[in-house]
Parts: sequence; C-alpha cells; structure tokens
Amino acid sequence: MNSNSKNSPDLNHDSSPNSSSQEWQVVENFSPERRERRKMAQRQAGRYFVILVIIGLVLGVFVSIGTVKLLKQWGLLDRPQPTLPKN
Repeated sequence: MNSNSKNSPDLNHDSSPNSSSQEWQVVENFSPERRERRKMAQRQAGRYFVILVIIGLVLGVFVSIGTVKLLKQWGLLDRPQPTLPKN
C-alpha cells in the first residue's frame, strides 16, 4: 500500500459494515435523503429483475411449446419404423 492509503479508502478489499474503515464511515455519513434514495433504487432494481425473470420464463414457455409442435409436425418425435433384418 502507498503512504496515502489513509486518505483514500481502498475499495478493493472486503470489509464488514462494523469495521472502522473509512469507506463505511463515508456511507454512514450520507444524508437520510440519500439513504432513502438508495433504498428506493435497490427496491426498483429488484422489481425490474423480477419482471425480467418472469418475462424470460414466459418467453421460454412459448418457445418450448412452439418447438415441440414443430417437431411433431415434422415427425421427429415419432418412433422410427422397425426395419426387417436382411438374411
């Protein structure tokens, strides 16, 4: 580490919120409005994630149903006809 590490927080290391590291002190010093905005943004991101997962699942169902219908139409799901052995 360099000699200036006490003035700039090292954001690449893992630390717990209970530690007295400088980056956690900065987070604790945020105004209540900023903390509330952060919570709202996290909730909104969570909602978007859930919506995208649901859309992906619905699209996957439609694609799989279409694939099965095409395979049936082309006869690729039928059992092959047994061939007679040549003597």
